[in-house]
Amino acid sequence: PDDPDQLVFDLDPPEPDAPLLRSVVKEVRAVLDELGLAPVVKTSGSKGLHVTVPLDGKESFDDVRPFTRDVARVVAGRAPDRVTVEQRKEKRGGRLFLDWYRNAYGATVVAPWTVRARPGAPVAVPLAWEEVEDSSFHPQMFSMKDAPARAKGPDPWKGWRRRARSLAAPRRRLDALLAE
Repeated sequence: PDDPDQLVFDLDPPEPDAPLLRSVVKEVRAVLDELGLAPVVKTSGSKGLHVTVPLDGKESFDDVRPFTRDVARVVAGRAPDRVTVEQRKEKRGGRLFLDWYRNAYGATVVAPWTVRARPGAPVAVPLAWEEVEDSSFHPQMFSMKDAPARAKGPDPWKGWRRRARSLAAPRRRLDALLAE
């Protein structure tokens, strides 16, 4: 339990805004790709998205947490008009909060296929990247009604754990990005 096997970014828009989510999730994915990591994405079952990266479990939370903070800072630096790492709502200025705080010992994140206690019973559903890029995407598009049928289809996260990596080389690449 002291060595996380995944890291998570919670994309939290100020209000439901699928175009904003689509643009920011592309930024997050681009940075993670630059770092040599293999992210997957899912709806949060609320108004946002979760980007998850499988890890090999060799780093502690003390390594993972600052890594995720620094990735979030790079993304926010590349899109300062759309993204913030500011935790306080009154300081976000209408921007999407890129929440990296989920990467601490004891922190929680909604698991795939979790039904949320929200109107319409939305479900946190694993997605293929192409689905997020589609203009018909919105984060509450899956509910208890259609999630069972969705779960019987192809798994967009199939094999994602096999792409688990150490953060050693990505940390060096990230440090280089931060130095730029």
